[in-house]
Amino acid sequence: FHSRTSWSVYYGGLDPSLRKVGWRLLLSVFPADTTGQERISLLESKTRQYASLRQAWKLAYAQGRLSEEQLATLASVSIDVVRTDWTNPYYLGEENRFRVCQLFDLLATYCIYHPNVGYSQGMSDLASPLLVIQSEEAPAYLCFCSLMKRVKSNFHSSEQSGLMTKIRHLHDLLVYTDPHLAHFLRMHGLSDMFFTQRWLMLELKREFCFPDCLRLFEIQWATVAMVRALSQTENHVSNSKSEGYLVLAEQTHVFPPIFSHTSPTSVAYPSGYTSRDVSLINSLIGSPYVVRLSGSSRPVLSRLASDDISRCDPSPDNFHSNSPPVCSAANPGAADDDASSSHSDSDSSFAGLLRPATSSNNVFALGLDSLSSNDGSLSKTQCVRRRAHRVEHAPAVSDLTRYGSVRSIKSVTRLPAPDQFGQGNPFLLFLCLSLLLEYREDLLASVNEASDMIAFYQRKSKQHNLSRVLTRARAHFSAYLAEQKWTLDGCVPSRFL
Repeated sequence: FHSRTSWSVYYGGLDPSLRKVGWRLLLSVFPADTTGQERISLLESKTRQYASLRQAWKLAYAQGRLSEEQLATLASVSIDVVRTDWTNPYYLGEENRFRVCQLFDLLATYCIYHPNVGYSQGMSDLASPLLVIQSEEAPAYLCFCSLMKRVKSNFHSSEQSGLMTKIRHLHDLLVYTDPHLAHFLRMHGLSDMFFTQRWLMLELKREFCFPDCLRLFEIQWATVAMVRALSQTENHVSNSKSEGYLVLAEQTHVFPPIFSHTSPTSVAYPSGYTSRDVSLINSLIGSPYVVRLSGSSRPVLSRLASDDISRCDPSPDNFHSNSPPVCSAANPGAADDDASSSHSDSDSSFAGLLRPATSSNNVFALGLDSLSSNDGSLSKTQCVRRRAHRVEHAPAVSDLTRYGSVRSIKSVTRLPAPDQFGQGNPFLLFLCLSLLLEYREDLLASVNEASDMIAFYQRKSKQHNLSRVLTRARAHFSAYLAEQKWTLDGCVPSRFL
């Protein structure tokens, strides 16, 4: 996007009819200096590459060549996608189940080929709006790869210092803006700001209703683009037309070789891996790739493989088919229990955030969704692996505190520069600040301990007035930029004028 266009999006958002193309430009899916025809050619090339990557891991799954860690990743993705935005009309109903399968394919492809990032709960929340707007799997995958380049530190187990830095920045912003409210939180054991983890990690995706989230996302992306232009320190190949632009796979050689005795339809997985472990994956992956465990007589898996799955294989040859694939599945095993018990409204749920604790430093855990009611529907092996995966990859408080605690300070005289503030997305911090100030008097009157804060925002989830939150956030952001001697008008820092 031209900087002035980003400025326009920052103030007004995009017309819904422009979002499909506009989001690709905001997320830098295409090099900045490409023509319309070059973008079409690049999209076609990347679409073929994506289809090839997706087919490769699906074949590896069917042939039993995935590692236990890769299988656990697929299991985690399959559990989350059937619960992500499940009340949204785009996914609702059997006639739209193929779209849930597309979301599964998108996330699974990314996680398989980005093993250093892997999968963590919450990634599906970021991918889902991209698929809804793009309405096609490959362009949504390109957008997701581009978005993850910036936000992967929220999920990457070795880079969780990034999320901790955002929390510290938000704390400092609150102290700088409203010392009284900051003091109040400090006196009630909330100065660590861990209750804002989900806000920062998912960039407020779960705090607002879906249409508002779409607008919030594009406004934030426009701000990110403007800050990059302002900082004049952008080092990525945003203007490059090279073949390597927007790499779709961090690693491509992620599977062991095919052995001659391996049958693609009869697989002996590692000891202890049961049909329940793969049944939900089978319901989403497409019938050509369904796994039948050798030596298993479980009728559920047999019915699933032969009767309950109907889905067109989105191979490279029919990837652009005008008629959408039809996917219908009677949710087997884990899917039944998982989908029915996990959500009265999963997107607004804070269940699982609290853990027994005696110190405020470990009161909050990430807990993007509670699985306490669902684990009983899974095999013991899968539950153990899923919990282990969450411990390894999800930035719970115990992980975050390794990177230092939030400083309990009483005053802040200067905030970081925009290109450093909020890890490159400073406006997100001001949105979070605005969300706190929106209910300032209510918080002062009703919060006595950490759990009160969680309960308060649980009740308010998806009921926030976006217009008020945005207006307040923009006002504080403009004042901050003025103090920093930056201006977004024309996207030129005033210090360079």
